[in-house]
Amino acid sequence: MAVKVSGENKQKPLLQMRGIDKSFPGVHALKGIDLTLRKGEVLGLVGENGAGKSTLIKILGGAHLPDSGDILIEDSDPRIHSPTSARHAGVSIIYQEFNLVPHLTVRENIFLGREKTRAGFVSAGAEYKQSLALFNKLGIDIDPDAPCSQLTVAQ
Repeated sequence: MAVKVSGENKQKPLLQMRGIDKSFPGVHALKGIDLTLRKGEVLGLVGENGAGKSTLIKILGGAHLPDSGDILIEDSDPRIHSPTSARHAGVSIIYQEFNLVPHLTVRENIFLGREKTRAGFVSAGAEYKQSLALFNKLGIDIDPDAPCSQLTVAQ
C-alpha cells in the first residue's frame, strides 16, 4: 500500500494513524502504517488487492480493532472500538458495496443504523431536511422520500 501526499500543508492534522498493525490468522495485513490527513487534503490509498487498504479503513471506522497503534482525531484519542464510537468521533465510512434496502426510502437508507431521533422516536422530518440539504449541496435532484426501488442504477 502506498500513501502519497502532494504539496505541503502546514495545518494541524485532523486525523493521524500511527503505527497501525493488524494481523489475521496467517496474514499480517498491516505493518506499522502511519497516515496523516489535514484540512483541505484529499488522500488516496493505492495498492494491489490484499494490500490492506480496506483493513485500514475498517480500523478507522471501528469495524476492526488494530493489534497496535494509535488513532488521533484533532490530537485527541477517541478510543475507536466500534462503528458507533467512530461515528461519535466524527468518522463515517461509506463502503464501496452497492447495497440498498429497496423497500425503504432514499432517506431511510441514508440514515439506516444511525437514525435521527427525538424523544426516542425517529425524526423523519430532521432526516428529510438533512438529506435535502445534502442533495442540494451535491446538485442531486432526488426526493429523499422516494422509494429506492424506483431509482435508476445511476441514481
